[in-house]
Amino acid sequence: MKKQKIKQTKVVINSKIKNWLLRHTITVFSCVLIIALGITALTYADPVTTTIGENISTNDLSVAGNITSGTWQGSEIQDAYIADDITASNYLPLTGGDLTGDLSTTGSITSGTWQGSAVGTQYGGTGQDWSAIIQGNIPYFSDTGTLSNLAPGTAGQFLKSQGAGADPTWDNVTRSATFVVCANDSLNKTQCDYVCDGVDDQVEIQAAIDALTSGRTNKEKIICIGNFTLGANINLPSYTILELQGSMKAKDSFGYPALIVVSWHSQQWEIHGGEFDGNKANVTANVSGIIVRASTIEMEYHDPFGIIRNVNVKNCTQDGFEISSRRTHLLDCVSVDNNRYGYYVAASDGLYIGCSSILNGDDGFRVEQAHNHFVDCFSDRDSGDGFDIRQHDNVIIGGYAEWVDGVGVKMGVSDAYSTTIKDMRIISNTGYGIYVSSDYNIIDGNRIYDLQGTPTQNWGVYVYNGNKNTISNNNVVDNPNKIYDNGTNTIITHDIGFTTENSGTATLANGTTSITVNHGLDVTPSDGDIIVTPTGAWGAMTKFWVGGYTSTQFTIYADQDPGQNVTFAWKAAAL
Repeated sequence: MKKQKIKQTKVVINSKIKNWLLRHTITVFSCVLIIALGITALTYADPVTTTIGENISTNDLSVAGNITSGTWQGSEIQDAYIADDITASNYLPLTGGDLTGDLSTTGSITSGTWQGSAVGTQYGGTGQDWSAIIQGNIPYFSDTGTLSNLAPGTAGQFLKSQGAGADPTWDNVTRSATFVVCANDSLNKTQCDYVCDGVDDQVEIQAAIDALTSGRTNKEKIICIGNFTLGANINLPSYTILELQGSMKAKDSFGYPALIVVSWHSQQWEIHGGEFDGNKANVTANVSGIIVRASTIEMEYHDPFGIIRNVNVKNCTQDGFEISSRRTHLLDCVSVDNNRYGYYVAASDGLYIGCSSILNGDDGFRVEQAHNHFVDCFSDRDSGDGFDIRQHDNVIIGGYAEWVDGVGVKMGVSDAYSTTIKDMRIISNTGYGIYVSSDYNIIDGNRIYDLQGTPTQNWGVYVYNGNKNTISNNNVVDNPNKIYDNGTNTIITHDIGFTTENSGTATLANGTTSITVNHGLDVTPSDGDIIVTPTGAWGAMTKFWVGGYTSTQFTIYADQDPGQNVTFAWKAAAL
């Protein structure tokens, strides 16, 4: 047979392929030159097709064209023999297998399901597998900066921050009260133990109080939330705290002595907050806001029987507060527009701090018992006296009495002895600034004035009678009349606007035996109040004396004409 020369065509497949076996038929649509080692069989198919049906062992295979059919059976092709860049006109149809390494591409992934690890927050992901997340989970950043989630809490818990150094957590609402009573208009009743209907709400409130531990010796609390209507008073026993977050108002038919009555002989009780309205426009009975009944129980002296704090009482037909139990403390309370007293103090040893009386129908503070202290309290536009003190050893420090229709501060009965009035402002009252008709009182460091165009506070301090009162260091400049003293042994000293001390010189002329001197005092001096001393030679004079006291002058007398001028230095102290 005639040998046919085979046309050589070079085919390059991917790159150099080393040490692999071809176990398939290779069809080359042209003349083929195969440079290989270990060809064990060769079948010629037609002039342009060569089929290799057996094993081919080769080190290098170069061929041009496409491998269009068959299944790859060799070893995995190493990365070194795979092109780094793949260019496709439309899509790269990869199916199955894993893609590792870095992938840089443009465009959008429009379908499919993510099957890999969670995408970190630095790449816009969450760093978490959220497939198990349920309703109520709360995402948060942990201390490592990863996005974590907090499982849902239980019903009624709240999300609690623990600050920058800790993860948030769920926590339970801690109740500060034994029972919570909600008014009909309370917005949230989920935490309420008792819910009122807006009619005779004292029934539910009293039921809550009565449900507290029987015979308790520690305080338990009732919190009342909302605006309540009372048809009868609420009784507050020992070891009970009543906290009002809202208001309590007497209904039109109310006929009881007060909205709140602290029971007889009660101790260790407290009333906090809220507004108590006596509804005086529609109530005809004598009703006070809060009445504290008397207690004779003996306790340690420093322990209060009860405390009333941040309470506002208004519109009562009687008093705002009626206190008849010893050692009751009132802090930052307000009594406004009640028909009688703002505070009726019928007990001793009370402490009143920052309490105010405004526009009440009689005295702001009516004090019927001893040893009470009033600190930074004030009476403003009350129709009686600002402070009417009727018993001994009471102390008023700071605060003020202004625009009242009576006296700013009055000790008007003999039992009001040993009262201290210090550092007050007493302003533009209708009566006197301070009125005294008792003994041993101290009035010190007060600012007493009336700046009205037509002053009504005629006297700064008026001592009607009394023994050994001390009036010192007050400012009484801006009053029509400064200090009036009709008492005995009154000490008046160092008061601005009221001169009780003065000094100067006077010259007895040659040929005379007396000289009249203006003393400049606001009181009439008496024997011993003015001392005179010659500053030079006496001349023929052998003795001298002082007399002729008037409200404006005194006289220096000589026993004979000195025959020369004699100068005297004088000093007056009418204390």
